[in-house]
Amino acid sequence: MIIQKGKEETHWCVYHVRTLRIESSTHSKSQPCLSPESDPYHPFHSARSISFKLIMENITDETTSYPALFSVLVLLNYLNKNYSFLISTLSVKFLAAGASILFIYFFAKLWTTGRREQGLPPGPPVTPVVGNALQFPTGFPHIRFTEWAYTYGPIVSVKILNRTIIVLTDPEAVKVILDGQGALTGNRPRSYIIQRVTDGLYMAMEDMHTPVWKHNRKAIQSFMSPSQLEAYLPKQQVEYVHFLHDILTQPQDIYTHIKRTTASVMTTLLYGKRCFQWSGSDAEIIFEGAKLLNNVADPGAHPPIDLIWPLKYIPYVERWGWAKWKPLCDTTKTVRDALYIRLLEECEERLKSGRAVGCYIETILNNQADLGMTRDEIRGLGTVLMDAGAETSASYLQNFVISMLQSPESQRKAQNEIDSVVGVDRLPVLADFERLPYIKALVREVFRFRPIFPVGLPHVTTEDITCKGYHIPRDSIIFMNIWGIYHHPDYFDEPETFKPERYLNNLNGTKKGVNTTGFRDNLSFGAGRRICPGEAMGMRTIMLNTMNLLWAFNFAKDKSGTGNWDIDSYAGVNSLCFYNYQSPYFPSSLALCSLLSHTHAPSLPEMKNGQISSSNHLNTMGNPFKLCISLILSSIVSTTACTWHTNSFWFPVFIWSSKCMILALVSCLEVHF
Repeated sequence: MIIQKGKEETHWCVYHVRTLRIESSTHSKSQPCLSPESDPYHPFHSARSISFKLIMENITDETTSYPALFSVLVLLNYLNKNYSFLISTLSVKFLAAGASILFIYFFAKLWTTGRREQGLPPGPPVTPVVGNALQFPTGFPHIRFTEWAYTYGPIVSVKILNRTIIVLTDPEAVKVILDGQGALTGNRPRSYIIQRVTDGLYMAMEDMHTPVWKHNRKAIQSFMSPSQLEAYLPKQQVEYVHFLHDILTQPQDIYTHIKRTTASVMTTLLYGKRCFQWSGSDAEIIFEGAKLLNNVADPGAHPPIDLIWPLKYIPYVERWGWAKWKPLCDTTKTVRDALYIRLLEECEERLKSGRAVGCYIETILNNQADLGMTRDEIRGLGTVLMDAGAETSASYLQNFVISMLQSPESQRKAQNEIDSVVGVDRLPVLADFERLPYIKALVREVFRFRPIFPVGLPHVTTEDITCKGYHIPRDSIIFMNIWGIYHHPDYFDEPETFKPERYLNNLNGTKKGVNTTGFRDNLSFGAGRRICPGEAMGMRTIMLNTMNLLWAFNFAKDKSGTGNWDIDSYAGVNSLCFYNYQSPYFPSSLALCSLLSHTHAPSLPEMKNGQISSSNHLNTMGNPFKLCISLILSSIVSTTACTWHTNSFWFPVFIWSSKCMILALVSCLEVHF
């Protein structure tokens, strides 16, 4: 609509509020029009319309655009207290134009959603809107990530809706992005599920600028100091001897023995409380809580809540299957909170009653004000340390056992080395590890062959960064494909073969001529500013248990063809561990039984005022007759599992039982005389 003023004709607006529209009419000088006085709906009818009249009279331009006219009408509406013009013809046109612009904008935004922006690393083809959401793995992502690395290169970009994901299968890129730019890549992507379950107290998934992360990090540094690690060693050794005894007497339950041991080590150090058995103990609840957390965090267990936030408001309806993840979250939270609140309360009660044992959480409670930590933060600290210490060590030990089952030749070489260095008269100690180069290489090969965390925990960028000419935008999620790096044929000879010798020939175990920039001793403990602060303590657990198991036992496959672990059968989401299995285990030397009979009694202590005192709890090794009975029964079970379908069943039973009885008789004579 154009308002024109001239000698021949006058175009002006007649404002009709009755019909709720604006009409344009042309009136010549000879054609009279209604005056403001005679038309009550004329814009100049009231005295309050003087301002509008003055504005209209001062429009001197040949043409006045819609915005100018619209401004006039807004003023008119203000003066006449009438809002009906908003749905007039002119207003509808403006609204339609605005709606069209918004539609075009959102359509363009939607059309570009899921598309790979210019400058990003290459990656799999995208689908409009969803990107690579339909291709993204919900279980064992390292397999798909490695396939993409072989196809598109060591740095791959993946689009899920409007979110960018970067997968690094290149140790040099890991060093440049995660180590070199740690201040910009040290945060974690926000997880509504983890926040809901842990109340935002889980340090491992919190940003670096949060009080939880800062307070926890400061507290952990004191827990992991070199002097503290030395002080923990006697308590750890107690558990490891108990571990050997459990395997010796019940070899078919090694899976639970591993978990009980790693959990008991952490409960002893953190809360001053041991787990003497598996069934019904805190150790069982710890791993049950960890399993629940893994299940609820599994991308396939819930919709993409972090990408489409309205999904979190959908209520749980069992009949229709809506939001089934919500009760799973609630169950996980209930189980975990009940355990760690109880353990914290036990420490508080001991402090109040003067029965403190000097465990780590008691120390934190005594220094709570200096650390600036709340009670809930202390509870969260215990939770994350328990998950990291118990589950990580257990996963490694399971991977170690399956590796020994798959590579008996490597097992034999390692046992020959430890026999020559340590002998059979004592258990290995931590100082022995540096004198065992093959076992040292074997430990590194276990980490390479079956890494605990195949893709690590995700990082997120806080600013735009670049690497090798690629642009990585802000808020990109970054995964370190540890499995892909350690199994890449460009870096390692025969990557699918367990071969510790590779680390004897090369510090990084790589092929000759490979650029080793970015390689380090172990990528499994993270990178950048999120490297696990408990790496030193975790490695002590791993080294001691590896030496003990190789010194004490031979690991052999079940010859019956049943009960073996499949090396590609895993349980877990982020960490790799194996399903339950049964396999026979035999002591590697006759001296083991006699040695454990003398060392097992002090290996089952009770914590009293921070000191270790011997206890008779579960002490079947102290009595030689009980020793004889338990070893005979366990050997029969093991040998039966090993040779049931062979023709040599009675021979190994007779030999092994005879050895046990001879050792028991010798022990009896020693006690008597």
